[in-house]
Formats: sequence, structure tokens, C-alpha cells
Amino acid sequence: MYPKNLKQFKLENPKAPVARMRTERSIVRHLVDTLLKAGCSITVWNGGDEPEVKRGTDRRVLLDALIETDTDTVVAYDAAGKRLGSVMLVYGNDGWDVISDYSCDLEPMIQPTLNYAESLQR
Repeated sequence: MYPKNLKQFKLENPKAPVARMRTERSIVRHLVDTLLKAGCSITVWNGGDEPEVKRGTDRRVLLDALIETDTDTVVAYDAAGKRLGSVMLVYGNDGWDVISDYSCDLEPMIQPTLNYAESLQR
């Protein structure tokens, strides 16, 4: 996740929107934790020809692959490998709106993250 040390980043970039980045990271962590807790494996697409992570379940590996580009697509799979849906993440707006779009089938599963993001908007 960008940047790994927000305090150092702020020192080097005093006009950087650290609060927004902190909010985005918090929501992305919540999303990954929610999907993993539900027993999902996760594929991370960040614009390349191949996924950054394919059906991963290691939280650290997943989080390290996210927020490296302007957008990510997180694809969730059940334990049998069936694709459940995807979540589109767009960075650089207000922070709380990092979840830009998602598959309706995933909504019940990611509702806690959606609620969390909404609470940060207030």
C-alpha cells in the first residue's frame, strides 16, 4: 500500500493529502478483512495484463498489492473457486468514496465495509 510510512511521506510531501490516504487505506483494509473473514480468496487487478495477486488469502500480500495504482479491481471467490463478484476501487477523490462500484451479488457480504466507509464520510 502506498506509502508505507505516512509520517515520513508527510515530512517529504507537506502538501500531500495524508488524511485522504489514511481513510482509503483503512477502508481497503476493512474490505480485505471482511472478504477473508467470509472465507473468500481474492484476486487483485491493478491494470496490468495479469493480476497482481491471483486468488490470494494472505492478508499482507493482498494489502501490499493494493493502492499501487490509481485504481484496483478486487475479485472475490468462494472456497470452491466460484467467482462471487468484484469491487472497483478508485483512489484520489475524498477517501471515504474509494469503493467506486461493486457487484450487487457481493453487497450483503461487503455491507459492513460499506457501512464503515459511510461512517467515515460523516
